[in-house]
Amino acid sequence: MGLSNVTIKCPGKNKKIARGEIVVYKGNNIYKITRGAFFEVVVKKVHPELTKPEKWLEPLNNKIVYEDAQFRVFEERLVPGEPRPSNTNAQRITIRLGNAGLQVANSVKFEETNTHVVKHIETVPDNVVIEFKVPQN
Repeated sequence: MGLSNVTIKCPGKNKKIARGEIVVYKGNNIYKITRGAFFEVVVKKVHPELTKPEKWLEPLNNKIVYEDAQFRVFEERLVPGEPRPSNTNAQRITIRLGNAGLQVANSVKFEETNTHVVKHIETVPDNVVIEFKVPQN
């Protein structure tokens, strides 16, 4: 994920992304970052078993930017000052873009499964989230 303007070189096609944009590479793709600040997240094939929430309440107003069978990547989009109804999050990696309360910009945090209500207090998009998928009943 770009923290600034980023240039990525890969066979056949170079890619440029801006702050908050993502690129997903699978398997043995070869690429090289030639310019910019970024976070690189690697999802291993073998990892601890994921926990399943008791009840699933889909978060509203997220913009999904990538999705496959293992995980989805989305931007949390909240109107400043407006609460989001109770929602559930699966285990996830949150990349924080803005400062809000105890949140530190340009930081990464792993979060366990939870159900919560959120109130957005910042004026920029909060987070880009990589959320692992678990079967829902």
